[in-house]
Amino acid sequence: MNKQALAELVHGKLGGTKVQAEEVVDGLFDAIISSLKKGNEVSIAGFGIFSVKQRAARMAGNPKPGE
Repeated sequence: MNKQALAELVHGKLGGTKVQAEEVVDGLFDAIISSLKKGNEVSIAGFGIFSVKQRAARMAGNPKPGE
């Protein structure tokens, strides 16, 4: 399921226009992203838990010259 399909599902449930449904979905994603940028964890019961984790950098090689 992508963002467009989710907006269509919201449109089917709530009615209104497709533009309003897209605004609702965009608002939801904006709220989740904003919270994650602040370092908070987002937990939506029955859907999932979103969090930001720090990962160590890794060394990658260039496959062409073998470096």
